Amino acid sequence: MPTGQPATDAGATPARPPRVVVADADDADRARTTALLVGAGCTVVAVVGSHAQAMVAARTHQPDVIVTDLRGGTILGPAAYLTALRGQCPTAAIVVYSGVLPSAEDLAALRASAGLVKGVDAGRLAATVQDVSPGVRRVAR
Repeated sequence: MPTGQPATDAGATPARPPRVVVADADDADRARTTALLVGAGCTVVAVVGSHAQAMVAARTHQPDVIVTDLRGGTILGPAAYLTALRGQCPTAAIVVYSGVLPSAEDLAALRASAGLVKGVDAGRLAATVQDVSPGVRRVAR
């Protein structure tokens, strides 16, 4: 009995794209990142230009993933910013997406889920967001 919906395993949650907040102080980078994610099938629930706005968006939208630059017009350092951000949405994965990427050790100390240097191709950005999305099944495109 076809229903027009893809078949799923009994009791499995249907696949859905990750819900993402994009936070970047640079207008062009913010627009480019949003376009890449939307083009890859992600649901971008908020696009903001500051760390303060990122915290409000995280609390309001409870996204699966937050893609953020560490620069964001705040007096908080990276560790304090990511700790405060995580406090607003403890279940979200955080992808640091920056022009200058901290070392792997620094990313681990910041408890970031992943880190990417701006300028990576859309596929790598989308794959990273999918890979760190807690409880979200990969959506075939």
